[in-house]
Amino acid sequence: MRKRELPSLTGIRFYAALLIYLAHIRAIPGMKAFIGASWLIDAGHIGVSFFFVLSGFVLTYSARPGDTARGFWRRRLTKIFPNHLVTFALALVGLVLTGMAIPQVQSGLYTYRLKGATASAIWAIQSTRYQSLMEGYPYQVVFSQANQTYQVQNLPPGSASYANVGTAVPLSGTPVTLNQDTTLQFKPNGSVTATVGALSFFITYQSRTATLTVSNYGNVSVVYN
Repeated sequence: MRKRELPSLTGIRFYAALLIYLAHIRAIPGMKAFIGASWLIDAGHIGVSFFFVLSGFVLTYSARPGDTARGFWRRRLTKIFPNHLVTFALALVGLVLTGMAIPQVQSGLYTYRLKGATASAIWAIQSTRYQSLMEGYPYQVVFSQANQTYQVQNLPPGSASYANVGTAVPLSGTPVTLNQDTTLQFKPNGSVTATVGALSFFITYQSRTATLTVSNYGNVSVVYN
């Protein structure tokens, strides 16, 4: 005969599980101070001990008179094993799907980083041209292959040579590669010339390439390969 269930045990399990939960959230910075009752957070071992005692009690309570070890283990397996089997199957499916998704995610990340560096280069070109138009004297932007940076420079009236405007700016936080040193010079009439390199240059990251081409009047086109 099946013994009646003990609903009160379910309520007690909640408090034991709560103690274990509080013991684990101590890893969150500041949480121990936020809760205030440090003894409550440190009482997780009480919850663990309670579950061990409860398991022993439940096994003893649910034992049937005249039951055999074989019958006992059969009931335990039929109750517990299906849950483990389903969990294992879901975990296996998750691992397979993750393995399939990683290359796509990685490819998307590489493309995103390359486009970020490309957007930085386009901004440098267009903003430098705009400053030349607004100020009425030459500006230039210098792309460094060795440092993967760009430096804006200007040539105010009366100056003998270009001077840096601010400091060099990295194209990206990731190690992209420029195919050449490039200096693009902008005149107040809007024209653009390449005094170093060419009006077309490449940015490469993880075997992906963005080809930037600057027209004589500052329009920038990009082709991704």
